Amino acid sequence: MGLKRGGNYAAALLIAIGSEALARLQGLGKTTIFRRLVMPSLDEHMADDLFDAVRPELALMYDTKIIKAGRLEIGIYVGWGGHAHMGILRDRDPNGLYLNVKTMWADFQRIVDEAAEQLAGDKRPLPPDVGRRLIRQAQPASLPGWRRLLQDP
Repeated sequence: MGLKRGGNYAAALLIAIGSEALARLQGLGKTTIFRRLVMPSLDEHMADDLFDAVRPELALMYDTKIIKAGRLEIGIYVGWGGHAHMGILRDRDPNGLYLNVKTMWADFQRIVDEAAEQLAGDKRPLPPDVGRRLIRQAQPASLPGWRRLLQDP
C-alpha cells in the first residue's frame, strides 16, 4: 500500500479475495463484504457485476473486464488515489468507474476489524464449507496419465 506507482491491481485483487474469504468465514454470500466497499454508489446487482469484472480477471489476467450493460460499456479503472473512489471517468475509452485502492483498503480494514471483534466472541462452528477442499474432476483423457504418475514404483 505504500507504493506510489504499480501494485494497484495486486492490492485490488487482495481486497477482492479477502472480502470473499471473510464473507465465507461468516457464512455469507461471496460478494456480501465486497458490496460494502462499493455501495451506496452501486446497488447490489451492480456491485455483483463489478465483483465479477474485477476478482476473477485480476487473478487470471491481471486486468479487469469491461462491463457491458445493454449498449453501454463501462471500463473499470484501478488506481492509488488519483481520483475519488467510485468516481466516473469520462476521459477514458470506454468511460468508466474508478476504484481507489487506498479508500477500499481503509474500508476493508475497518470491516475486518469489526468482523474480528464479532468473531472473537462467536462460539458457533464455522460454516460447513469453510476449509473444505474443492474437487476438480480429471478429464477422461488424462486418467491414464494420472494413474501412471501415481503408481507404485
